[in-house]
Order: sequence, then structure tokens, then C-alpha cells
Amino acid sequence: MLLTSASLTAQIVLACLTALGLTQDSLKPPSFSQQATAIWENIWIQNKPVGTIKIPSPDETKTVTAAYDQKTDRTLLTIAAGTRRFKTEVEGTVGSELAWAPDSKAFFLTYSDAGLDGEYHTLVFYVSEHGLRKVNPDLVIKRAFGNPVSCLGPTIANVVGVAWLGDSHRMLIAAQVPTLTICDSYGTFKVFEISLPDAIVIKPYGQLAAKKQFWPYLGKDLRDARDNCITDPKSCYSADHESHEN
Repeated sequence: MLLTSASLTAQIVLACLTALGLTQDSLKPPSFSQQATAIWENIWIQNKPVGTIKIPSPDETKTVTAAYDQKTDRTLLTIAAGTRRFKTEVEGTVGSELAWAPDSKAFFLTYSDAGLDGEYHTLVFYVSEHGLRKVNPDLVIKRAFGNPVSCLGPTIANVVGVAWLGDSHRMLIAAQVPTLTICDSYGTFKVFEISLPDAIVIKPYGQLAAKKQFWPYLGKDLRDARDNCITDPKSCYSADHESHEN
């Protein structure tokens, strides 16, 4: 059911993108979630922003219109719900991708405010004709992830949306070691099942278990994470590993 809803949404999005002059061959996939639509990658065509991308909800009663503001380097979102219109903006646009929940009551937005290598964040927005509610699960996920590896300097983590589970009250979020060569085991991750909107971790999954159980949901960046770093961490020490410990 989840994959069916995602497929329907993708087909609708594709029709919208085609109207902008994009074809199925030119539509770039998301990096972290197979359920999501890549915003940044598909707004920028031939090094120029093409304008806006419309992402309708599965039931087609709501729509998110995403745009990039070059002056402020922000993602601008306009959300239509029935006769109501809501606007919000997010600092940073790089790597952004968005996915509606199957029940069309919420969507998550993953984005980076520091370039393609991170740091990434994920926000959840609940949408109704009565208003827009924002939930930020970043701190909860980072605490659950902890500091599993060493980096040169303060350890950061990418927090990225992976999939909705059933409806808008459960989802999978991954915490990923940034893809920086100064980090041991860079690019590796854990996945956390959380309940929403209270953002409580229900269950963690290590990288190997997450790939086995949730492979259809994982985007390329997560699928490509090196498993040998989990089974043999020393094989993925960075060149600066000794500096981390001093």
C-alpha cells in the first residue's frame, strides 16, 4: 500500500514536471527516500532554477509548491489545503526532498543548510484547513544516534527522512555519519522508527538490519553506505583517526 501511494504521487509529480519541460529521463531521483520527490536536483536544470515544483498529496486534495529563493538561499513552500493557503520557508535548499504521508495529512522535508555533504535536517509538517503544524525530530534522532564514530572536530549527524509507515503517525528517519573523509566510517547510518507528532523513538535499526528490512524505501545514498564499516570498523578509519583521539 505504501509503495502504491508513493507510485501514484510520483506519477502526478511527473506530469507537473513535464509541464515545466522535464521528461522522465531527466527527472533525477531522491538521495535518501524512494518515497520522496527530489526538489533541489529537479529545480536546477542546466545550472538554472526552472521555477517551482508542485508535489500533490496522494488524495490530490492538497499541494506543496516548492521554489528556491536565490537572494536568501531558502526553500519557499506554499501549501494549498482546500481553500486555504499557507506559506513557510526553510533556511537552505541543497539536497532537499519531500514526501507526503499516505493519508495526505502530513509531509516531511529533508534539506541541507551546509551543502551536499551535510548537515541535513528533516522537518515534518501537518496540514489541514485549520493550519500548518511543524514538528522537528532532529534533536530526538541525534540523541538516539549518539556519537558512534570519531570526526575531526565536533561530531554532526545528517537527519534524513526515509519513509512513512502506514499513515502520518509513524515514519522512518535515518541518522547518517556525514560523507566527510575526516570522519571514520563516513556515510554509515542507523534508522529509527518514530511515532508522530510527539517524535518518540519506537525502535532503532542498525545499518545492516535497516538495509535488509527497508531496502525498497532507501535512497541511493543510504543503499551505498559501506557495510564493511559496520562489520570491521577499523577498515574505515579516516586518515585523521589518531588526531581524533588526541
